[in-house]
Amino acid sequence: MASDELTTTELAEKLQVSVASVSRILNGKSDVTPRMALKLQRVLGRSAESWLAMQAEYSLAKERALYE
Repeated sequence: MASDELTTTELAEKLQVSVASVSRILNGKSDVTPRMALKLQRVLGRSAESWLAMQAEYSLAKERALYE
């Protein structure tokens, strides 16, 4: 692991959420909510809007796959 990479546990601590919450998002079992997007913005520096846009694209791709 590179020195600038965070473990799931470290990220959860910085976000002030459970490790399970981070794991569910990373594994695609939970969506990034507006609240989580704001937390991610604070911790990782990427805008909340970009986190929500990525979530919307991912959710749409999952639904689209069901119809193809």
